[in-house]
Amino acid sequence: MFKKLSYYLPGLGQSWILVLLLLAGNLVSSAVTFALSALFTPIIPPEQFINDYFSPVAYLIMMLFPILYAINMGKKSMLKNSIHSSRNIPIDNNSFGKAGWVLSALLVALMIVCSSMVIDPINSIMPEPWDWVKQSLDALINGPKATAIISVAILAPLLEELLCRGIILRGLLKHTSVFMAIFWSSLIFAVIHLNPFQAIPAFLIGILMGWVYYKTGSLKLTILMHFTNNFLSLLISWNFPMLSASDTFRNLIPGNVYWYVIGGCALVLVLCIIALANSWKGMSVIKRR
Repeated sequence: MFKKLSYYLPGLGQSWILVLLLLAGNLVSSAVTFALSALFTPIIPPEQFINDYFSPVAYLIMMLFPILYAINMGKKSMLKNSIHSSRNIPIDNNSFGKAGWVLSALLVALMIVCSSMVIDPINSIMPEPWDWVKQSLDALINGPKATAIISVAILAPLLEELLCRGIILRGLLKHTSVFMAIFWSSLIFAVIHLNPFQAIPAFLIGILMGWVYYKTGSLKLTILMHFTNNFLSLLISWNFPMLSASDTFRNLIPGNVYWYVIGGCALVLVLCIIALANSWKGMSVIKRR
């Protein structure tokens, strides 16, 4: 699969086609969910069926639409351009430079935790989420932990990183500048969350993960970052059940301590970026002409 995908290098137009396919997948997923929940209604209440059992499958159906399209396009391109090494870029590399794999993994995990704190003031001034967003998040948090872990901490990091960094960002790096490639891939990452309340933090974190992917070519590192961010959110929600969907770290950390923590996290984040920027070499990308 990765071999075929390495030959698919979408530009901006193709990247938005992938987004439209994801939205189409979302519609199909919703239709399948509705049909199955109606079928199982005599046995299991519809909401329980969706939240407790089917949500990982529904998410997988949605994500498969753009990914299968990308695999098919990559297969066609591979058959056409297999002799041209400059026309493919591996999905996952190990360009960790002097830092090495272990230190790189530890530092990017620390970076994502710090970045979550740094953007928390932005989250705290966001308007109250729509009722359906709150209900969806509450159902996920209050449902079976295994379902939440599969959906949020396993499938989302794997499939969203494959799509947004491994396919879209990698392709955009072939067609445009590094800055614009990271910008557009982060914007798409924000859009596919399908609600504005998660979109802004997703965009900002997407920029950081896009930079990490560009500097290392490692999909493993961005999957680790995504997993760390999502699993941390689950742990906080489970251990502080009094928090609502619109609450942030500001509701947990008292007074000026909150701002000291923000400042400390910002400093650690900057130091990690400087250290890794000096160690990592960056992806080798030959632009299309």
